[in-house]
Amino acid sequence: MTSADHRAEVHKVAEARRAEGRESWAHRVELRTLLRDEELSFGERCTAVAARINASSWVKAMPSEDRIHDLVDELKDADDQGHYEAVMHQIYDEADYARVFIS
Repeated sequence: MTSADHRAEVHKVAEARRAEGRESWAHRVELRTLLRDEELSFGERCTAVAARINASSWVKAMPSEDRIHDLVDELKDADDQGHYEAVMHQIYDEADYARVFIS
């Protein structure tokens, strides 16, 4: 799926939620404080971000076989910045479809 297709699909999901009288975002996950904490090592940051996502109402509501659980586990084990960013990109894509605002 192209980036434009992804945006169009996500927009449809958001519009459907609003048409039902619900907020566009179903869940929110705040990561900003962890990402700005310069005292955390790379490994500590990966673990903390994964723990925060895992503790969210979004992930808790997902069935155990959902892909998000595998992505969060992989994030904990990211071995470099490129791996971390690749996994986070996939998590953001999953969040878009689930209408999760990650800040």
